[in-house]
Amino acid sequence: MQLSREPASPALAKCSHIVRLWTDRAPGSEAIAIATPKSVIDQLIAEVGSSSNSPSTPPNEDSLAQTTQIRPDWESWIVASAKRRTLPTLFLFTCHYNTSNNMPSFASNVLADVLAPESKALWQASDRASWVAEYNRHLAEWPDGMVVMGEFWRSPEAGSEQKSGRIERWLRSADEFGMMLLAVTAHLRGC
Repeated sequence: MQLSREPASPALAKCSHIVRLWTDRAPGSEAIAIATPKSVIDQLIAEVGSSSNSPSTPPNEDSLAQTTQIRPDWESWIVASAKRRTLPTLFLFTCHYNTSNNMPSFASNVLADVLAPESKALWQASDRASWVAEYNRHLAEWPDGMVVMGEFWRSPEAGSEQKSGRIERWLRSADEFGMMLLAVTAHLRGC
């Protein structure tokens, strides 16, 4: 961005500005420098949760499908699932960056209602037909609704038969990314 005269993308410009907000902060303004990235992350999560931003995908089609046990189309699922994987990744990178630079990190509950990564078999489906068959199996396995990230966190239900059963069921089909998220959240928030 600094080497080019071309304008940066709005997202890159926003990220660059947030980094400068911390590095160029005035003494005593730490609270603002901490609150700003948190509010931007919350805003991004709200935007991703409310729309797929894909011109070929009707807004909320995948989220509606997830809550009503209806199979979305393959393309909608790919876009929505990729976005759902991006949110915790962004949070992890932010925490890592803050820790590496001796900046305070913050715990956020904004990911609590984000669906946990879905099965490895869904991501490995190489064509529409195999994905449809796998998604139908996936729906049959989750009649009580998909697992959300908040279920990985310590709560009054921790250790209950229902919560343990749901997490164990999710673990049987989780991919490496999902396993990493469970490990990180268990470390940070308990399980």
